[in-house]
Amino acid sequence: MDKDFSKEVAFFNILNTALNLNISEAASNFQISISELEEKIGIDREEIKKNIKRLENSGLICVKSSGDDSIVLDLSHSYNKLAEVFTKDEIDEILKELDYFIKKYDTLLINNGIISKYMPIIKEKIVSDPNCDINGIIRDGIEEAFDNNTIIGLEKKIYNLCEDANNKDLEIIEVILFCFYNFKSTENPFFVTLFLASIFKSFESENIA
Repeated sequence: MDKDFSKEVAFFNILNTALNLNISEAASNFQISISELEEKIGIDREEIKKNIKRLENSGLICVKSSGDDSIVLDLSHSYNKLAEVFTKDEIDEILKELDYFIKKYDTLLINNGIISKYMPIIKEKIVSDPNCDINGIIRDGIEEAFDNNTIIGLEKKIYNLCEDANNKDLEIIEVILFCFYNFKSTENPFFVTLFLASIFKSFESENIA
């Protein structure tokens, strides 16, 4: 994907979360209010309209009708169109770079009460047994930490990163966007990596303090 298309898909990602779309059961007659969407995602209405137009030009969505504030979308082909963008080999290769990406763009890290809650739980487990299975704790933590507001916040950061990201980072963004569409939250490799990175960053901060 090039920079412009990466940004288009990143915006579609925001749209998907904000409107609670299920693109595997895509709607062919989905009505949205620009005013409500503007308030929910904090992006200017003119930028929203431009992005919707770009998505239409790319074939990711079809605009069936539009007015001053209301737009009716056909999303019935969105999932298949997105799936065409990626290959398994590309994903296997770029997934290895998630750790690098999160360290480089550490503003993606989560620092809130939920992370603080899970930090001592995971720390205690690891100290008692470095080889222990913490998958269940990670799933619970992701389910609690990654609510819609947090996810939209992450999606907006990724959307903004598309503007200045280099080609290597754009490739990693492709994989991150792919993960959003192909895994539920608790199994999303990007969320797992980000959750653990946020936890271990908190460990570091605690040790420094």
